[in-house]
Amino acid sequence: GERARQRAGHLTQGLDAGQLAPHLRALLVVIGDDGAVLEETRNIPALLATRRADAVIESAAVVWGLAGRSRDGWRFDTLPVQVETVAGGTPLLGFPALQEGVDSVELRVFDDASRAQAAHRRGVARLLLLDSGRVIRHLQRDFPRARELGLLAALFGHRQSPLAALVLGAARRLLAQCAAPRTAACYLALRTHFHDGLAAEIMVAAAALTSLLERAASLRTPLARVPAAARADLEGQLTLLLGPAAMDHLDSAGLSRAARALDAITRRLERVDSNPGKDLRKLEAVAPLARRLCALVEASGEVTPALRVAQLLLEDYRISVFAPELGIATRVAAGDIETALAALESGP
Repeated sequence: GERARQRAGHLTQGLDAGQLAPHLRALLVVIGDDGAVLEETRNIPALLATRRADAVIESAAVVWGLAGRSRDGWRFDTLPVQVETVAGGTPLLGFPALQEGVDSVELRVFDDASRAQAAHRRGVARLLLLDSGRVIRHLQRDFPRARELGLLAALFGHRQSPLAALVLGAARRLLAQCAAPRTAACYLALRTHFHDGLAAEIMVAAAALTSLLERAASLRTPLARVPAAARADLEGQLTLLLGPAAMDHLDSAGLSRAARALDAITRRLERVDSNPGKDLRKLEAVAPLARRLCALVEASGEVTPALRVAQLLLEDYRISVFAPELGIATRVAAGDIETALAALESGP
C-alpha cells in the first residue's frame, strides 16, 4: 500500500485530474505481493486516501517495544535513531521520537525519518516548556504588565498564556539550531543551557510584545471603517504577525519585523479612508497570495521555517504595495511569492 501511494504521488504531482475527461485519466492497478490485483481505479485521490488510512492503521498495530510519557523531565531510556522489528514476516524500520501534547510528551515510533526528526525537535521543545514552570510563574509575578499582556493577546487568538508561548517559541528556536537530545544527560545539559538567562530574555520580549499588541489593538477602530475585503485581509495579516503561530519567531529580529509591518499597516489605514477604491485595486495582487499562505499555515498548524520564508516575502511585498516609502532591503515581486507558495503546496 505504501509503495503504491508513493508511486501514485509521483504520477499525479502537478496534474489536475479533475480537468480531464474520465477516459483520459490514468488507470491505476494495485497489485499485492502474491501478484493478485487488489484494486483498479481512475480515482487516484480516493485511492491515496484509502491506502494512507490503511497504512496508519497498520503502523499503529506494530509492536515496537518502546513506550513512555513525561510531564516534566527526561523519563525515557536512551532513544535510538532507528529500530527494527518484524510484522507479518516483513522487516520494518521505525524511527523513535518524542511527540508533543498539550501537557506532556510521549514516545512514538514513526515510519518516516524526516517526520520523526521534526516531531522530536518539537517534542523536546515542549518538554523544555514543561520543565520551565518555575520560570513562567516568576515571569507572571515579576512582569508588571502580565495581566494586560494576557488580555491584549486574547484579542488576537491566544488561548494560552503569552508568556508561556514566548518560552515555547524560545525553546523551538533553540532546537532549530542544535541537535535534539536522545539521552538524559544530553537533555539535562540542554535544559541548563536553555534556562540560563531565559527569564531576562522573556521579560524583554514580553515588554516588546505588549507594546506591539497595544499598537495592533489601537487599529481596531480604523479597521472597522474600511471595506470588508480590506478588513478581512488586514485582520488575517495581524493574526499571522501577532497570533499564537507567530510566537516561534518573535526573537529580536522577529519583533523588529512585526513593528515594521505595523508601521505599514498604519500608513495603509491612513490612506484607505481617502481612497478605498485604490486600496482595493492594490489588494487584488496581494489577497490571493495571502489567502494561500493562511491556508498553508492553518493546514500545518504552525509557521514552519519554510512558511516563515514565504511570510517574510509577503510582508515585504505588502510594504512595497501599500507603503513603498518605508522601503525594503531587496525587491520582492509577486512571482517570487507565487514560486515559494507553489513549492509548499506541492509538498515534499
